[in-house]
Amino acid sequence: MFSASALLIEKVVGAPRTDAMLAIAHRMSDSCKRVRVQGIGVLSGWVDVLPLKSYALSPRTLQLRAMAKVLQRNVVDARAAVKPETYQVFLNDLRGCFEAPESKDVREVVLLMLVMCEWPQEEPPQLRGMNDDLMKIVREWVTCNPIRFWTFQPWLAALLVSQSESLASTYISHLFKTGLLRPWEREFAERVATIVLHAGNVEHVLKAALSKLDPHMQHVYFNVNVGLTGSLH
Repeated sequence: MFSASALLIEKVVGAPRTDAMLAIAHRMSDSCKRVRVQGIGVLSGWVDVLPLKSYALSPRTLQLRAMAKVLQRNVVDARAAVKPETYQVFLNDLRGCFEAPESKDVREVVLLMLVMCEWPQEEPPQLRGMNDDLMKIVREWVTCNPIRFWTFQPWLAALLVSQSESLASTYISHLFKTGLLRPWEREFAERVATIVLHAGNVEHVLKAALSKLDPHMQHVYFNVNVGLTGSLH
């Protein structure tokens, strides 16, 4: 999938230009400075994280996003097909690809399609229910085994759960159950910070989880001075 997306870009703009564009994007991604997320939940702490721009401009994200746009067009075409079974067959095939153990790139492409591709604010009649159908594939895959959230980069996971309060609640619950265990502890604070920035609809859930965190862990991961509290802003 990764090499296929690069070939797709090359087909459109040409290999030399593609290499130049990706090199520029890579430099821009690497040059992004960390941003400080302050007032984590009910705590008075802070975390420095790379901004969304850094993730969005990485060559891998750009290449997979190109595939996401192609997939989006295919979904729309299938949904608008004259024969209803065309769309159902497409969804079944997509679900099979998404759930296959070796399909990490496919899953990222589907998520990028949902959270980074442009969609109409109101679905036209011929496309009604399409987004819900696509989200259902993702929701069922992650909620049956929430450890799968960890297979998505922190920014991508945060963007996903910002689309669904139930998904966000599941993600936060699992994050605080497993986030301090190896090998995930190095991403724990970053994942919490990205949720703060992009999933404000579950602020109450995040606050409750953070308030139960051991004071020493609050200090270690969120630079909290023990005994001080703050509010999200």
